[in-house]
Amino acid sequence: MRALKFTLSGKNAFFKKPEVNAYFYFTYGQIHRVALLGILGAIVGYKGYGCTGTYPEFYEKLKDLKVSIYILLDSREADKIAEMILDKKCVYIPYMGKNDHLADICAAKVVELDVVTCENVVLSCLYEKKDGKLGIADEEEEEYEDEEEVPEFKYEEKLPVGIDSHLNLYQYETFCFTNMKVTLKGKKIFKTEDHMLVFY
Repeated sequence: MRALKFTLSGKNAFFKKPEVNAYFYFTYGQIHRVALLGILGAIVGYKGYGCTGTYPEFYEKLKDLKVSIYILLDSREADKIAEMILDKKCVYIPYMGKNDHLADICAAKVVELDVVTCENVVLSCLYEKKDGKLGIADEEEEEYEDEEEVPEFKYEEKLPVGIDSHLNLYQYETFCFTNMKVTLKGKKIFKTEDHMLVFY
């Protein structure tokens, strides 16, 4: 298996929470799946929310794309996105949630993936909370005298994963990110370079 790795950044980003629209605006703490699909759709030239149809064009075309911190290259659409990004091309200018927050995409390359065990691994990406449980640290793990101990942490947030076909509202799942070991059920974990990834 192969995946596309790239760095997505910008001076600012704002992925607005739709529940708040009066005086104060709040943003998600992470770029979520629907926003990422929108950025990738802009790169290959798919229209957004203004078009007619059940879904915005970018979502209709890319809803089956498998993403993590990389993009799994397992479909024609994924290959088309990889080709555009590797050639440093785009049809529409990608932006980070609002059109005055331009996106910068660099350091793109294709990497090879290997499937590894789903038990007690430290992931380099978000995972759906419903799919995983925290593991127990090994008692005999090596300790390095000169290194400071890194405290364990767990970040959790409810993020959009899709769009409802009836009202075009977000569908949500709770995601986690941690430096603790995780065991996942019913998911493949992929290893590349020094990262452990799960795609959703």
